[in-house]
Amino acid sequence: MNAKRPRSSCQTLRFGRTGDRVSSMTELSMFFHFTCEDGWTAIEAAESIEPKSNAADHADGPKPLIWLTDSETPADTGLCDPARTAIRISLSPAAPARYWTVWTHLVPPANVLGIEGAGGVPSTWYVSDAPVTANHFGKVVRVATGEVLKAAPVAPARACVMS
Repeated sequence: MNAKRPRSSCQTLRFGRTGDRVSSMTELSMFFHFTCEDGWTAIEAAESIEPKSNAADHADGPKPLIWLTDSETPADTGLCDPARTAIRISLSPAAPARYWTVWTHLVPPANVLGIEGAGGVPSTWYVSDAPVTANHFGKVVRVATGEVLKAAPVAPARACVMS
């Protein structure tokens, strides 16, 4: 029997048809951002998550990003160092998040292979080039112990992400 991995609730909405391929839009109710202990301290002080990762080079040049996921499971992130997934922040969907598989069309292929080759589950990844402010923060949890560091209610907003 396969164990289901925890994920936020999603609903796929179908719209339009191109040949045999059906385009879809996924409506998410929650994102997660993983960070290290020091990262959480900085995020809490700034009251926002700032785009800082330059891992996914944009075709037009460097573009700092925030990495998000729809999975609560640290292993799905592709971050190899467990310290980088020590803290999980739940977030209400904050536009403009883009589904990773859409973003890959804007990234040099070798860069995509390098990022996806690090592991994780790319189908759970999203990126944003805009800060995510504290009003989108929900529960902040120390992953190893389950200790709740902050328990703000997640705003009820929903985001539609092109997939």
